[in-house]
Amino acid sequence: MACALLAVSPARAYEPEYGARSVKDKYEILVGPDLWSRPDIDSRFAIKVLLDGIREVGYLAIVPPKVELRPILSPRVQPLSRIAGAAGAAAAINGGFFNRSDGVPASYLVANGHLLADPRDNAALTGNPALRPHLKEILDRPEWRVWTTPAGRRVAFEPHHIAPAPGWKLVHALQAGPLLLPYLGLHEGAFVRGQDDPIRSKARTGRSAIGLRNDGCTLLLALPMPPSRGLSILELQALLAKVGAIEAMALDGGESSGFVIRPNDPKALWWGHDSHVRTALGLILPAPKVKEKSKKSGH
Repeated sequence: MACALLAVSPARAYEPEYGARSVKDKYEILVGPDLWSRPDIDSRFAIKVLLDGIREVGYLAIVPPKVELRPILSPRVQPLSRIAGAAGAAAAINGGFFNRSDGVPASYLVANGHLLADPRDNAALTGNPALRPHLKEILDRPEWRVWTTPAGRRVAFEPHHIAPAPGWKLVHALQAGPLLLPYLGLHEGAFVRGQDDPIRSKARTGRSAIGLRNDGCTLLLALPMPPSRGLSILELQALLAKVGAIEAMALDGGESSGFVIRPNDPKALWWGHDSHVRTALGLILPAPKVKEKSKKSGH
């Protein structure tokens, strides 16, 4: 029977790959060893633990281009592990924004070329008088996008209004934010509006993010709180840069931050931190190659 690691793992004597020990209230997240890897798929594919000292507090997935990342819309708000399991995902991270009151998505979501969620359908968002002056910026928040182009696959972080170039086709898109790299876009998308800071950008809270490395690998990073002590947006930006991201975007944070690994594996305990969300980004492993049966017969 599968079980979940919902809080802090037992202390392990991990040796960090790089980083420094915590000092008073300023601390640095360390990148630990592989929790799970699949060198048969790609030698770069790995899910690593993130550490605060020797405590396991989060996860970093390094996803090569041949492994698909697919946006998932759940029929309702439910645990991330159930969403990932139902989609056949080997791992999943929480996705975009949604109403806590009724679960209606507040971010665009496209999977396999189909629009699954449109924030213009969210009455609580579009009908809120306080948000009306900022609605244009909110609807144009950044998206992680996967395109097919005449030159091949391309991953980009773009505001919603960016239209495809000739011959380009949008495969997947997940809207969230703010943009973290190559620069911090707190005011683009109205994440910070004067004194109003709904994402608590300066506070340490649970954070999730998606980034792109210069070798084409996608990075998924989650530091739920608990078990982590949380990060500010600037600390999240610095951590993404440290692990090699050249472009990056925050996903929904706070209590939505979550990451699950192998939720459907009956032979192993699944790992991670469950969060109740409406959308997710699932890691879909390629189907195993079927070996051809020998033409020789024998008894």
